[in-house]
Amino acid sequence: MTLGYTTDQQSIFSYVFKSLQQYPSEAASYLKFEVSRFDDDEYLQQCYQILSSTDRQKLYDFFNKEPSSTHSCMKYCKKASNVFRRFATKLCSMGHQA
Repeated sequence: MTLGYTTDQQSIFSYVFKSLQQYPSEAASYLKFEVSRFDDDEYLQQCYQILSSTDRQKLYDFFNKEPSSTHSCMKYCKKASNVFRRFATKLCSMGHQA
């Protein structure tokens, strides 16, 4: 069961994550709807709008927290959509682990 999470949605999340990861400090501003270097990237904005509120929250949490969560988010981007539920459980269990 994929919980309604398609490969396309995973690809979009991966694209948005990788794009924002290029300038993490700017990503935090972008996700807070502040002025950032990503403002002129219409494709990024379109992709971000397609994301579910859960995925948006994951991005927000990732870019507004300590770098220790990098490992978890990278795992997410690499997982196939049918492993989404297992990752979500793993992410919750990892907590603030360095």
